Amino acid sequence: MTMEFLPTLPYIAVEGIKGVGKSTVLSMLKKRLQMLPHVSINPTSRVSRFSWMEFWDQHLPLRRFDCWTRALYANRSNGQVYQAQEQVDALFEEGVCPQFILGDRSILTSITTRWHQGKENPEEYYNTIRKEERLIPIPQHVLYMHASMDTIFSRISARNRSYGAFDEQPKRLMAAHETYMKLKDGVLRPLKNIKWHMISAESNPDQVCEDLYKAIVSILSDKKTKNKKSTLTALSSVLVPTHESLFMEPKKI
Repeated sequence: MTMEFLPTLPYIAVEGIKGVGKSTVLSMLKKRLQMLPHVSINPTSRVSRFSWMEFWDQHLPLRRFDCWTRALYANRSNGQVYQAQEQVDALFEEGVCPQFILGDRSILTSITTRWHQGKENPEEYYNTIRKEERLIPIPQHVLYMHASMDTIFSRISARNRSYGAFDEQPKRLMAAHETYMKLKDGVLRPLKNIKWHMISAESNPDQVCEDLYKAIVSILSDKKTKNKKSTLTALSSVLVPTHESLFMEPKKI
C-alpha cells in the first residue's frame, strides 16, 4: 500500500547552495512542522539501516573515484525512499495520514553538483542520473533558499571546518547557483513542471524558518482547494442533470 501511496503525496524539497544556512533552518522547521504529519527524505544522507557501501566508504579512501561517489549517493537516494515508506507505515499504524513529503534536498542536488559533466548534453545527462537514482520522486515544489554571495562567503568562513571545502570554493558556489537557476528556467524538460518558490535567506534563521513554513502551508492549502473543486466538478457532472436531460423522455425497458 505504501509504495502506491507515497507518490500521491505533495513532495516539497528545500534546496540551496552550501553556506545559505539550509541545515540550520531545516532543523528549526522540522520542529515547527510537528503538528503537520509528513514524511522526511534526505537523499544525500545515509539511511539508518546497515549498508556495506557506507561501511567501505568510512574505512577506505574511495571518494577520490567519481564512479564510487556517484554509486554511493545513488544508493543513499534509493535507500531514502524505502526509509520514507517505513515512515508512512508507522504513521498509518498510529491512525495518521501524512500530508506531504518534506525533502532536505532532492535529485536536483545531484544534477546541480555534477552539471559540469553533462552541460553539453543535458537531457542525456539527466537520464543517466535518473537511472541511477530511480526511486526518488521528482519534487512538485522547490523552496529555493538564496542569499548574496557576500553573505554566503561570510557564513562559510565562520564555520572553520575542513570537510566540503572543495564545493565551498567561490567558483563552485556561483556555478551551483547558476545551475539551479537554469533548472528553474526549464533547461531540462522532465523538470519543467516543478513550481519554484524563492525564499530569501538574508534574514535571521527564525525569519527564514517562518517564511518556509508559510510557503508550505500555502502549498498545502492550494492543494486542498483544488481537490475540493475537482471533487465538486466530478459530483456535479454525475448528480446535476443537464438542461437537455430534463426534457428527455425516459427510456422504455
